[in-house]
Amino acid sequence: MTRGTTPATALTFVKNSAASLETCLQSMTWCQEHVLLDGGSTDNTLELAAKYECRVLPQDPRFLNSEGRIIDYAGITNQGITAAAYPWIIITDSDEYIDHKLITEMQKHIAINKPEACFVDRLYTMDGHIIKAASTYPNRQIRLFHKEAITEFVKIVHERPALRPGIAPIVLPGIQYVPLDPVDDMQRKFLRYLDLETQFAGGQGWMKWLRLVWNKCIRITLRIVRIIVQRLTHRWRDCLPLRYEWLHIWYPWQIVVRTCPFIYNKKM
Repeated sequence: MTRGTTPATALTFVKNSAASLETCLQSMTWCQEHVLLDGGSTDNTLELAAKYECRVLPQDPRFLNSEGRIIDYAGITNQGITAAAYPWIIITDSDEYIDHKLITEMQKHIAINKPEACFVDRLYTMDGHIIKAASTYPNRQIRLFHKEAITEFVKIVHERPALRPGIAPIVLPGIQYVPLDPVDDMQRKFLRYLDLETQFAGGQGWMKWLRLVWNKCIRITLRIVRIIVQRLTHRWRDCLPLRYEWLHIWYPWQIVVRTCPFIYNKKM
């Protein structure tokens, strides 16, 4: 296999990701470089990396716990950005893939070579079926950016780029597809995120916690309203299953409970 000629680096976290990784790697072959930040894979992940001429870097142990799990997602992302050979960066998870329209749009912006950051619309898929309605839509994230458009990635979980002054993100046409894990696997992942987010948001006093409660309650309410409206206006098979919707309601409420100063300080 020969990699493409677009001067960009794709970044992906991997750890025993072979079961879903190949589709991701195939959708990124147009980039001249694909860097895999590996957490110690023991399956066929590294063989797939070699097949698609990816560059593999071990995840920096400063951002891992004693079990080798990531405890600072922004730190690992910044590690990859620093190591990238090209100024344009595309972020993709190990099970995600992008459509041809999005590839074409990314290539256009990279060719212009003007420092910018670009939002990408993301849709869930389940068993190959596209989920057209979910309470979390629009699921829009900055997934393409020039190194000069950002300072660094911030937040240990749900990481995002800090933009330089004057950079206004644009939305690219096209879709990044996000296959859904089994709901039990997602809940285990959310529990790990909750531990990290509690450390980040907890212990900041009653006033900040009350503002957090207000913010999360508004979000939960809006999601419940969206769930009802979407099921009245879409076929149910096109909507995110309720067991997944429940996770997206349960998660912010757990943040509220876990960061309550009375509970948080008692645990500490």
